[in-house]
Amino acid sequence: MQPATILIDYGHFQYNTVMLGFVVATIASMISGSLLWSCVFFVASLGFKQMALFYAPVVAAFLAGSCFFPRIDIPRFVSIAIVTVLSFAVLFLPLLAGTAYDTMRSVPLPAGTPLPPLLQALPFELSETAAYYPYVVQIAQAIHRIFPFARGLFEDKVANIWCTIHASGIHKLNQYDQALLSKAALGLTLTSIIPPCLVVFLNPKKELVPLAFATTAWGFFLCSYQVHEKNVLLPLLPMTLLLSVENGLRPAVRAWVGYANLLACWTMFPLLARDELRTPYAVLTLLWAYLTGLPPFDLSAYLQPTSDGGLNWLSRIIHLGTFAVAIVWHGVEYFVKPPTSKPDLWLVANVCVGAAGFGLCYLWCLWNLISQSGALDLLGSSKRKVDVKKTQ
Repeated sequence: MQPATILIDYGHFQYNTVMLGFVVATIASMISGSLLWSCVFFVASLGFKQMALFYAPVVAAFLAGSCFFPRIDIPRFVSIAIVTVLSFAVLFLPLLAGTAYDTMRSVPLPAGTPLPPLLQALPFELSETAAYYPYVVQIAQAIHRIFPFARGLFEDKVANIWCTIHASGIHKLNQYDQALLSKAALGLTLTSIIPPCLVVFLNPKKELVPLAFATTAWGFFLCSYQVHEKNVLLPLLPMTLLLSVENGLRPAVRAWVGYANLLACWTMFPLLARDELRTPYAVLTLLWAYLTGLPPFDLSAYLQPTSDGGLNWLSRIIHLGTFAVAIVWHGVEYFVKPPTSKPDLWLVANVCVGAAGFGLCYLWCLWNLISQSGALDLLGSSKRKVDVKKTQ
């Protein structure tokens, strides 16, 4: 029922729901304790579309944590490793079988094709006459396409940190070498995803899985290298699943999940408008607001007191302010032409507001993940013990 997923897969016309469906199966398997099946489903998701790499660190952290906490379980660790390797083997089997068939018929690799950078960086030279050579080249080409460093830091105008810095004029990033930008993106991405991954590694509890997936995916979307508008579907999926967990329909959870989905659709509007999807965009976003009980149809989520699971005053101001900005933006974008000196002005405004809102979604998910993990209670208990000792 996510409006962004429907608009991208059935309007912009892609097949992200296949990948996302395997991710739902992965999360469901983790929650049910079927960890080996989660390995199979995640490899299937990753094999269908490499965007699933957004989830890879948290999947690895949760599975590793389940092998070490609350006690070390070597058989489980070995089983997870074997099933993962076998899943990848099955995934690559058609490619390798086809290569073997071509090799048997003496069909050469395409002439004049440069080797992928992965092979060029090897400290030794591969022999083109070696039996292993065609297989290594095919696998290296697949890996090269999974990590599209040649495509630049970001694609089009996307509401993440890098595009906001560049497009808003804060600092022009195209003056830097791509290798430096990729390292900067890697460093910032690691900074954003290490906290949620560390939490689920030390506390591999099933209740934390959706929040951990959402937080890690938001970190990737905001900070990583080569992000597209549609990548926002990845953090939206586990965040939307929060509606189905215990207390998932509390006003605060419902408001934040609804806010993230509406904001995501708004940031993708320029892409959707190019595909002539203005009417489906309006219908589906308004339908989502109606079904989740959000403005302009219902204000109950913003009127409930904090003690009854409602939003705090700051969140209310942020949400309602963002909705107001989006409505005004649509009016300006439709009726007012941007200055000729700044033809992308409205688009840049969309990007900047969207990136700020997504950053808040990341912080909300991270805060709830940490608080539900019990880390704050543990910290408070330690502090009380220290205070008692000092008093004594």
